[in-house]
Amino acid sequence: MPGLVRFEAGKGLPRRGEDPVYYRIADLFWDNAESMQSDLQSPAGQEGLSDVQSFATGGYKVMLSAVEVIDLAVGGHSVEAPARA
Repeated sequence: MPGLVRFEAGKGLPRRGEDPVYYRIADLFWDNAESMQSDLQSPAGQEGLSDVQSFATGGYKVMLSAVEVIDLAVGGHSVEAPARA
């Protein structure tokens, strides 16, 4: 997806001996919501969403958010951040 600017992958950790709520978490970042929508509606985006079903055998959820970064180095002021899915 040409507009994708960052990808982060995480693995859930147990809390107080309980299994994690999510086994794997993927964060994908775009510069803005329009770029994200364009990429997700493209053939590559549709292929990527379809591919998730082949390895997320326990099911999956897609959540969209606008990220607000709080830069503690500049006194806790918000700075503009990319969109993510």
